[in-house]
Amino acid sequence: MSGYDYEDISNFDHESDDDDDDDDDDGNDDDDDDTDMFTTPSRRYPLLDPYHRFACFKDSLVDVALAGFSPVLQHLSERRRWNDKTPPSPPMTRCGSTADLAEIGDLMRTTNNTNGFVTEQISPAKLGLACPFFAHNPTKHRSCLKQDLRSIIEVKRHLWTTHRRPYYCPICGIIFDTSGGCNNHTRRRQCQHRTFPKPGGLSKYQLDQLGQLAHPPNQWQSEKLQWFLIWDTVFPGDGQPPPPPYLSNAIDSVRRLGWLRDYWEGNGQRVLEDALSQEGIYEHRLPREKRNLKALQGLVLEKMMDRLLDATR
Repeated sequence: MSGYDYEDISNFDHESDDDDDDDDDDGNDDDDDDTDMFTTPSRRYPLLDPYHRFACFKDSLVDVALAGFSPVLQHLSERRRWNDKTPPSPPMTRCGSTADLAEIGDLMRTTNNTNGFVTEQISPAKLGLACPFFAHNPTKHRSCLKQDLRSIIEVKRHLWTTHRRPYYCPICGIIFDTSGGCNNHTRRRQCQHRTFPKPGGLSKYQLDQLGQLAHPPNQWQSEKLQWFLIWDTVFPGDGQPPPPPYLSNAIDSVRRLGWLRDYWEGNGQRVLEDALSQEGIYEHRLPREKRNLKALQGLVLEKMMDRLLDATR
C-alpha cells in the first residue's frame, strides 16, 4: 500500500457514508446521496433505449431533419442580415425579431419540400442565461449552448448535472457513478496509490454553496446578481471581472439553436413519422410507440444541435 494513509485523505470531498461495513460488495449503496439537490422537472423528451430499432436510423434521420430545416435557416439568416442593415432593428427575441415570426409562416406555407411538412409555430423567447463554464471558456464548453437556460434554477440544475466533479478514489483515481460505490471502494483499502490528474468539475463544497444560495431569491436580488453570486461560487478568486450573464457573446449560435428548437418542436414528430413509415418500421398501434417516437425526437434534436454548432465554429 506504499504507506498511504486512508484515514487522512486530503482533497476527498465526497459525501461520507454512514452505512455499516456490510454493504453489498457491488460498490453501490441504496442511499439517496446521488439525487439532484435541486428539484428536477420531468424531461421534455424521454430517453430512447439504445437497442431500440429506432436508434439504428438516428444518423440518417438527422440528415433528413437538417435538410428540411435548411431552407428555414437560410431564410431567417437572410432576414436577420437584412434587419441588421435597417435601423432601428426590430425588438429582439430568441428567434431574431418579431418580423422573423411573421415571415416564417409565409415561407413554410408557400415552400414545399420532399418530406411534405410545414412549420406550425415558432414561439418567441428572450435570450437565455449563460452557463458560467461556457462564459469562462467558450471554446472548451461550447456544448453548453445546447442548454436553453431560462432561469437561475435552470443554471443551477445544469451545473449539477453537467459540471459536477465525478466521484473518484483519491488513491488510485478510479471514477465511480455513485458516492456510495466510491466510499465502499476506499473502505476496502485494496487499491494501490498512483499519480493521476484530478477530475475537473464542481466539488461537493461548491455544490452545497450553490444549494444554499437563496431560493426563492430575496426580492432585492436581480437575476444578474444571482448569476454573479453563482459565478463567484464556481470560480472563487478568479481575479477577473465576471462576464455578462446572458449569451451576448454567442448570439448567432444561440439564435440558430433557438430557431432549430422551435422548428423541431412543431415539426419533429411529423418528420420522424413520415421517414420511419417510408422505412416500414413505424407502427403507431404498438404499445409505447408514441413514447419511443418522442424519445427519438429528442435524440435527433441533440445530434442536430451538435451539427449546427460544429458548422458555426
